[in-house]
Amino acid sequence: MGKFSDVLREFRLKRGWSQEDLANKLGTSKQVISRYELGQRNPKIATMQEWAKKLGIPEERLLKTEEEMRAMVTPQMLEEAHGDLEEAFEWAVMMGDIKIDMPKDKIDQEDYDVLEALHQNPRLGLLFKRSRKMSDEDIDFMLQLSDRILKERDGD
Repeated sequence: MGKFSDVLREFRLKRGWSQEDLANKLGTSKQVISRYELGQRNPKIATMQEWAKKLGIPEERLLKTEEEMRAMVTPQMLEEAHGDLEEAFEWAVMMGDIKIDMPKDKIDQEDYDVLEALHQNPRLGLLFKRSRKMSDEDIDFMLQLSDRILKERDGD
């Protein structure tokens, strides 16, 4: 597993973001990002989970360098993602083709259940992938729609 400092720096630079840009997206300071990139600090699991959620990526993406992802992704996976390594990696993780073992005792039970559900049902992964491209208003609409569907199904 890549050093978090290398992974974070590589992730940020690939997107053309400054440390301040990334800090703003994550709701933290440039100094915090700098300390992580210099290897002066290592994040807690909860921090990585929060950051991944804010960035709309699987937590596993914050654990692997580009070189490590390339070694795990098959040519077919890469082709299906139209050559986008990160998308191929993220999709393979969501579909369970690539497993990154995260100790269950380090993950909140609800988050673990969500990850397990995504692994068990590929269509949920597709729904999640599509939702990552939606606005907050679109997501709110989809949540309201799913609430209505569940109420009708359960007869509430």
